[in-house]
Amino acid sequence: MVRPFLFGVTLSYLAIDNIFNGPFREFLKTYFDLKEFGTNTREEYLYYLLLFLGLFQIIVSIKEAYRPNNTSEEE
Repeated sequence: MVRPFLFGVTLSYLAIDNIFNGPFREFLKTYFDLKEFGTNTREEYLYYLLLFLGLFQIIVSIKEAYRPNNTSEEE
């Protein structure tokens, strides 16, 4: 339950960081030839997909945490 939540937070952070030119994107610019965000359509779709997947994992993890546990089996 904690692991998918942390993966979701990581994916969301990476996507938001790259969309808004954060420190991780600045770090990647030292090793890769990155242009401004939005000039490459495939890169833009990739980060929006990562953001969607990250938020989806966060929502599912939170819903799973608040789900009632039914340990007794009904006959």
